[in-house]
Amino acid sequence: MLSNEEAYNLIKEEKLFLNPPIIDLTHTKYNFEMKSITQKNFKFFVDIEVKAEVIKIELSVGRYKTWKTSHNHRSKSVGNIGLLRVDFGGKHKNPSRANEHVPSWIARFAGKYFERYEPHVHIYVETYSMQRLKWAVPLEVFDFDGKAFSVKAINSIDDLERVTREFEAIINARNRIRFMKSLFWYG
Repeated sequence: MLSNEEAYNLIKEEKLFLNPPIIDLTHTKYNFEMKSITQKNFKFFVDIEVKAEVIKIELSVGRYKTWKTSHNHRSKSVGNIGLLRVDFGGKHKNPSRANEHVPSWIARFAGKYFERYEPHVHIYVETYSMQRLKWAVPLEVFDFDGKAFSVKAINSIDDLERVTREFEAIINARNRIRFMKSLFWYG
């Protein structure tokens, strides 16, 4: 289990995407692997889910198990620890009580229920489930190390790209996910 400080340092760690990551909107889920620039023993993953009413972008640290089937490779998360996730369109309820490990800027939202129309940001909190991020704060109050989200709703591919750029800045990504919009590449 990570302490809050260890988890937040992992979020701040400089990272690079492996293989040029591309979002072309032909899928609803994307998984991109990252590596630490300074520490070789960490693997990071950015998972993006794009559906009609729900958009989620998550950073986790851990490993994936890959196996080969007849024509392609498949991967499955094995023991990843969620660090940070932004949700547009998802419902969530925070735990009703905060223990001593919940930072005060998060604890004030104990018991808060987020409706689908309330974008929110989940963040790792020590002693709570490692795979699922149990605590969230409203998007408009989220500030991590002086970085925040300016996009408050996603109504277009351009909004998705902007929130992805802000997420990349928060997680200290040194290269970018590319977006394929119609016939042209952007990134």
